[in-house]
Amino acid sequence: MINQGLKYGFGSARLEIEQGFAYLSVNKDIQQDERMSQFSQALALKESDEKLMRAALDSIQNASQIGSQLFAEIKAQQPGLGDVIVQPSVAISDSMSKRTMVVILTLSSKPSI
Repeated sequence: MINQGLKYGFGSARLEIEQGFAYLSVNKDIQQDERMSQFSQALALKESDEKLMRAALDSIQNASQIGSQLFAEIKAQQPGLGDVIVQPSVAISDSMSKRTMVVILTLSSKPSI
């Protein structure tokens, strides 16, 4: 075999001969480690995406709770209150921007007693 390697110009190549199936387990372990690493990375990415979605959902639920609470408090003071629209927004000016809430109230045209 070495003579054949010299014949084809592989004289400086290292020849390693392994017998049986022992060499397969080494490659299998390396491939399994690579798959586990890829799986772990994919799982970590999925978990971070899930956390972001939960945060967004929590934000929506909090806005809904704030709207319900705001409606109840204003309705107690102003019985003619019809609807309340509460929407998170961003107030932007030349020098800054900040998160805020936009509140729209609709009052009934009936005088309150």
